Amino acid sequence: LMASPLARSLFHRAIGQSGAQFNDRGNHMISLDDAEAQGGRIAVAAGAESLAELRAATPGALVAAAKKARARFNPVVDGHVLPETPDAAFRAGRQNDVPLMAGWTSAETKWIRQSLSEFQAERDRLFAGHEQQAARLYPAASVAEAQRMAITMASDTWIVFGTWKWMELQRKTGKSPVYRYLFDQVMATPEGPVPADDPGAAHATDIPFVFHALDYMGAPVSESDRATADLMIDYWAEFARDGDPNGPGLPAWPAYGSEKPYHIMRFKNGGAAEPESDRGRMKFIDSVNGRPLDH
Repeated sequence: LMASPLARSLFHRAIGQSGAQFNDRGNHMISLDDAEAQGGRIAVAAGAESLAELRAATPGALVAAAKKARARFNPVVDGHVLPETPDAAFRAGRQNDVPLMAGWTSAETKWIRQSLSEFQAERDRLFAGHEQQAARLYPAASVAEAQRMAITMASDTWIVFGTWKWMELQRKTGKSPVYRYLFDQVMATPEGPVPADDPGAAHATDIPFVFHALDYMGAPVSESDRATADLMIDYWAEFARDGDPNGPGLPAWPAYGSEKPYHIMRFKNGGAAEPESDRGRMKFIDSVNGRPLDH
């Protein structure tokens, strides 16, 4: 919405929870031609010779056809809703300039399992030509370290970097403030309490906290969980109303970039502002992608 001219003046705040279309190494945009070509492959796989036949197909048949065609449904730069990529719109200052609150979970891709050699090979593949710097930023000398770094690296390249770049571009070319968070509250499961070596909060686990839905998760809910949810709901409501998450009785949440080092709000056992710790990794990915900002 912030990148679409059609949405101008239709909304006044934006909240991004884990992900944005600013990352060549993760989610990426496709052209209208590519999207139409993919639709043609799905139609062939479905055995449909017209739009009417596609519309008459059952949902199950369409899902099966999409799988057969190996379709991936990425956002489309269609020339109408999105006349350009969000990256291009924000770089030129053409975004819908509204207050932005965004962030991610502490272990977006939580269930990766790799040996030390597998992790090192994947790191070298992802950052070919930059292996030494990648090894400094994603170090691992044991299987346990490889597991942790594999989660960090996959999270960075899938979700984290794109969301970070969104905030950085808004901060650079927009006038409205940005607020950044990290969700790090891990709930117990029906099988038992959170393990001591748990790597962090997985993708989308922040959603039930924001929507006061913890009791629908089928797992024990701790007082810490409830306190974190209550705090997040208060911040989200304040931001929706005023474009600023701060409010009476809430821990101070500095605007992103308003002081150095840059501060984020970490949600764990409630919430508290703290300095960011990942700027080096983000700037590295930005430089490897070939379109770095002057941070």
